[in-house]
Amino acid sequence: MSRALHAGVGQALQAWRSLSWREWLGYILLGLISSLIELSNLVYLSAADPGLLAQYLGRYLLEPQLVIACMLLLWLPVARSDRAHPRRLWRLTAATLLSALLGALLIRAAEQWLAWPNYNQMIWLLKGKTYVPSSHWTALLGLGLTALIPCALLAALDEMRQRQALARRQLQQVLQQQSAMAREILASRLAPCRPRSSRSCCSTRWFMSSKPMSAPSPRLPPRWSG
Repeated sequence: MSRALHAGVGQALQAWRSLSWREWLGYILLGLISSLIELSNLVYLSAADPGLLAQYLGRYLLEPQLVIACMLLLWLPVARSDRAHPRRLWRLTAATLLSALLGALLIRAAEQWLAWPNYNQMIWLLKGKTYVPSSHWTALLGLGLTALIPCALLAALDEMRQRQALARRQLQQVLQQQSAMAREILASRLAPCRPRSSRSCCSTRWFMSSKPMSAPSPRLPPRWSG
């Protein structure tokens, strides 16, 4: 058990170290794009209290980043594992769902700890009514489905990028093999022609050096009989 845990932790660390700064930036930008979906509702909350608006803004900027962090924790080691594994698709699907579930749990915990309002609470406050929260499981299910959108999008984009890179590498290897085979075929065809061409050249040179060329004799005009 301890060996498997140690191997899993080592694989996760190796997967995180393999990320480039462009990939880190891409994940952060994906979280910000997911935030824009909820922040577009600020148009309907312009009359709300500025303090509540700041809390609303901070909440929906934080939630996607928590989901992305869960993805990097659970999904990334599976995505960087062996591509030839027979159950790779099932492992990626399970890791994506677990990442969304863990992200929903973290968001729910942050809601209860920070007590930042959501969109429904803001609307009820603007109307002067008392907000009636939904049940815990209903809220958790809604958060899980909301977190699943950026998780599935990230998993699909990364898998497509890896397949394109693998296809390019395979195509480059095939082109290199074809060029090597073409050079070998050309060399095998030219190999028996080289000695023959050298002997013909030598015999031609010997003939030209042993027999000097004489000037052509002038042609005499024909005689007329008369």
